[in-house]
Amino acid sequence: MSTTKIEVPVELLDAIYSVLTDSSRWPEALRQFCKFASTNYTSVTTMHFRGGLHTLHFVKWGMSDEDAEDYYRNWAKLDPWMGDKDLSAIPPGTVAASHDFCPDEILAV
Repeated sequence: MSTTKIEVPVELLDAIYSVLTDSSRWPEALRQFCKFASTNYTSVTTMHFRGGLHTLHFVKWGMSDEDAEDYYRNWAKLDPWMGDKDLSAIPPGTVAASHDFCPDEILAV
């Protein structure tokens, strides 16, 4: 198996680790990630599942509140993660690849 080494800037690592003690630091961590990934927008989404229902916590960088509202109003229903899957049996704290629960074949680019 071949691995690729990626050099991650210390500023990005510091920003991510700082979130562990102060969640208000997410915007800086996401700003640093955008800089590292050469992108204008990024977000972190966490989902909590209870009896087939889920709540979503969305932290964003580079997107206006109006654009985020537009996404939820018009586009979220097309997101396979926002569909009718009951993922409530997944134990809390589980970290897994997204394709374990939502196959890559159904995602559109």
